[in-house]
Amino acid sequence: MKIGLIRHFKVAKEKPSSYMLTGAELTEWLEQYDQAEIEISEVDMGTTKWQKCFCSDMERAIETANVIYNGDLIINEKLKKIPLPRYAQVWKGKLPIIIWGIITKFILNSKHKSVVESTKETDNRAVLVMNDIEAAAAGVDILIVSHATFMMRLRKEILRRGFKGPGFKPYPINGKIYVYEK
Repeated sequence: MKIGLIRHFKVAKEKPSSYMLTGAELTEWLEQYDQAEIEISEVDMGTTKWQKCFCSDMERAIETANVIYNGDLIINEKLKKIPLPRYAQVWKGKLPIIIWGIITKFILNSKHKSVVESTKETDNRAVLVMNDIEAAAAGVDILIVSHATFMMRLRKEILRRGFKGPGFKPYPINGKIYVYEK
């Protein structure tokens, strides 16, 4: 059995024009990112005949899956991206974008009021996703279209279940398949 993990195609949204952002400005930019179009590109599908395709319920993942997979999609809302904190509750002033990234990593591991889904809850969601996949597609080669940060948590669960495959350096590349075999 093989599992192919692929991050949706690149989102056609420029980085924020300002280096310094308030939490509200960052949230607004992220909402625009979620609504932006994707840039369709070539994907090296390899030689594997993917028999089933699971994908996130977010439009950019569905659109990516429809481009790379010729068959019915199994849309699973548990494959969605990790919900980011409510940044306006974190800090009222402006901070550099890189600091927001560092704060995000720390906050997701805390019980701060801004957290929508903790790291532990995300890891539990990855377990549920793999349970769903194994129940629906045991023994067949499957493709999973998802989002960078969730793919990182899902990869850990895939490895925990005895699969072998590549890591992400430092994040999954848009439109690249990472293949795991058991």
